[in-house]
Amino acid sequence: MRWLFSLIVTLLAFVLLAGTAYADDYYVDPVAGDDGNTGLSPGDPWRTVTHALWTVPTGSVVHLAPGLYHRDNGEDWPLPITDVEIVGAGSGETVLWGGWFQAHGGSPFYGLKMSGVTLRRGKIGIRVFRYHAYSTALELHDVHILEMEGDGINVDGFGDDFDDTYC
Repeated sequence: MRWLFSLIVTLLAFVLLAGTAYADDYYVDPVAGDDGNTGLSPGDPWRTVTHALWTVPTGSVVHLAPGLYHRDNGEDWPLPITDVEIVGAGSGETVLWGGWFQAHGGSPFYGLKMSGVTLRRGKIGIRVFRYHAYSTALELHDVHILEMEGDGINVDGFGDDFDDTYC
């Protein structure tokens, strides 16, 4: 009887874990990277955050190596907010110079989770736009937004259900 219980527990664990989605990890390095690489390991990184965000699937984690991410390295601002997590090496070490992120609520829910990054001297740090029921969620940790031409974080929108009370 004990073996039957063990079998049931094992099968139940297998069924539960089989349905679990795991995020894919991708890597970017502005010095050692190349957008022709796979981006699947720190030893084979992409060069630009731009390439990563237009390539990775929803729910992925993009790891940024220390360094300066700049137009001269191939970055193309603004970067899209695409339901990914961006993890830098630390706000003093991973700098997106001139960089900014933008999302429009014209598509279903977008989210940006970002940590360990500095956005410096861009047009706007992060711009989110909400239109009716479409929205953007932000989760920021150890993110510095410095010397922007405009707002550090800009939230705008319209529609019957737009409420900027908590913006």
